[in-house]
Amino acid sequence: VELLKRGPECPVGNGLITKERHFLILQILDVFCRDPFGGLKALQMLWRSIPDPFIAMDELTSVFTEQQNSSFIEEICNFIEEITGEEVTEERRCQPRKLKHNCRIVIRRAMSNNFQLSTGISELNLPPSLAAFLRLEH
Repeated sequence: VELLKRGPECPVGNGLITKERHFLILQILDVFCRDPFGGLKALQMLWRSIPDPFIAMDELTSVFTEQQNSSFIEEICNFIEEITGEEVTEERRCQPRKLKHNCRIVIRRAMSNNFQLSTGISELNLPPSLAAFLRLEH
């Protein structure tokens, strides 16, 4: 049984999602199928470091063929919720990230551009919880 839509059914070709979103969902699916427990922490760190909106159910289902059963898709949704800390919504629009998260992205990018990301967070004299947030720990 085919797992993913290909060719003319591919959601990227149909304009349903961008190549980048499609690739992100495929990366999550790859980790889910290969090593969900080992890859969870890495995906959580990755998700904390990118500004992408939360994944919506219509994006997720656009990737899979009709033959996929609902329990498999539900397992994928649960895995995505473990990664993002947010539910996969039924809404047909992307859920934006919180302002706090977007600020983290901008601060980390500025520090990286100035070659200060590896040591600079500790030099900012921030409260421990905020420093941990910038280090992608939460």
